[in-house]
Amino acid sequence: MNLRPEIELIKQQLDEVEDEKLLQIIRELLAYRKAKSKTLKPFTKEEYFQRNDESMKAIEQRNLIAQEDAVKYFKGKRRSD
Repeated sequence: MNLRPEIELIKQQLDEVEDEKLLQIIRELLAYRKAKSKTLKPFTKEEYFQRNDESMKAIEQRNLIAQEDAVKYFKGKRRSD
């Protein structure tokens, strides 16, 4: 599928937008796409098993993080991106 005509149509429509909230939503969508494309990739079997082993060792050693601390960490990380 040739995306170029669709992209050009969206660009033209963006030139007409004067709604600040709509522009903010579009910015957030684009930032989300960019962040997602950088960070997500499938694990190989080896990577999966290695991460599983590391997680199991952390659990056995009681090297855990409280859910509340994890929520605070990830909320702060999302705001800084």
